[in-house]
Amino acid sequence: MLIAIILLSATLIGAILYIIRLHSRSARLDERLRLADKALVDQKAEFDRINAEAEQRFADLAAKSLAANAETLRRQNNQGLAEVLAPMKENLEDFKRTITESYSKEARERFSLGERVRELIDLNQLIGKETRRLTDALKGNSRMQGDWGEMILDNILERAGFRRGYEYQVQESVTDESGRRLRPDVVISYTESRKIVIDSKVSIQDYFEMLNASDEQSRAIHARAHIASVKKHITELRDKSYQDAVGSADSFDYVLMFIPHEGAFLAAMNLDNTLWETAYASRVIIISPTHLMSIVKLIEQMWRHDKQNRNAIAIAEEAGKMLDKLRGFLDDMDRIDRSISSARDAWNTAFGKLAAGPGNLIGRAQKLQTLGAKAKKALPDRYSADTDEE
Repeated sequence: MLIAIILLSATLIGAILYIIRLHSRSARLDERLRLADKALVDQKAEFDRINAEAEQRFADLAAKSLAANAETLRRQNNQGLAEVLAPMKENLEDFKRTITESYSKEARERFSLGERVRELIDLNQLIGKETRRLTDALKGNSRMQGDWGEMILDNILERAGFRRGYEYQVQESVTDESGRRLRPDVVISYTESRKIVIDSKVSIQDYFEMLNASDEQSRAIHARAHIASVKKHITELRDKSYQDAVGSADSFDYVLMFIPHEGAFLAAMNLDNTLWETAYASRVIIISPTHLMSIVKLIEQMWRHDKQNRNAIAIAEEAGKMLDKLRGFLDDMDRIDRSISSARDAWNTAFGKLAAGPGNLIGRAQKLQTLGAKAKKALPDRYSADTDEE
């Protein structure tokens, strides 16, 4: 019995000693596990720090690359825009300057024309007085009548601002196609070799006789004679065709037949209401002192507007060239956009080979680490999380 008790005690003591050794081993194992966990935590912290530094470096490099590309693209865009917009700016400035000068010139001309009209009214009154004083001297003297008409014409043109020998020529000798020598009373010259021919025709003798007639029959006879005299002058101007002989393809297509006496002009127009049409068909325009400057100014404005129209056509052509240039610039911008998109696609493809899809480089690197490859730094989690290993 005692022996059994001793054996049982020995067994219990052995079991207790074995349990104590197991507990000691478990404590040492727990300490090792704690140290291993601490090392893993330290390694994870170091990995996160390295990962953060790598991401920051990548972001800095990407920002620098984008900034450099953006600056280069901005300079190219500015240079392209400057090349495209410089002609447009110059054309717009020329157009603005042309319009401003045109309006300023027209305003001055309107003011000047008003002044000239008032001068013509005063001049017409003076002519009326002079005409009455010259009536007796002019009757029956055709040579004196012609000189008087030319004098009135010359005086009106000088008062209107035209200079003899510069803007207009008096009794200038010209030759027509048949070799005939002609001497129109006045030839007014404008820019671009354009010219207007004015010829003075005095028909006042029958007009005065008509005014002084004592009965209706005599008045009718002299009235018909006055109309016949005016028509005779129209026929002479039609046959001479001064406008074709002055040597300019841009000359006004009509001769201005100047009647220096306002009363004689109005009487002829009232006595025959087809007289103006007859003259017009003969390429002759009958004018009086009142009409002279208004017609000359009107023709000048017509020629000026024609020049402005040609300028507008030239501006339209330049604008078309500018639009073509702009279209080319926009095509270049589209090509740049396609190049940027292509570069982005190439980057995505390269990144896919690195970190996406089966057999990618990061997956293979992780497999090498699993097989025992040693590395001082681990790969970032964001690359290993979505990686499919082959």
